[in-house]
Amino acid sequence: MEAKLFALEDRIALLMQVVDGLEDRLDQKVKQWTDWSLLLHVLSEVIDRQLQEVGRKTPGPATM
Repeated sequence: MEAKLFALEDRIALLMQVVDGLEDRLDQKVKQWTDWSLLLHVLSEVIDRQLQEVGRKTPGPATM
């Protein structure tokens, strides 16, 4: 019975290591997602500003 208890404790310890590893990977993915999200936000603002500048510089709609 004691051997089964030790085996169970070993399995629990292993599962805890796996869960810790998964939590670390999740934290890393969340950080990456946050970085990409911020980059997308900044690029969107830059594109919007550029489009506004181009719109101000053009005299009007082109005629064919």
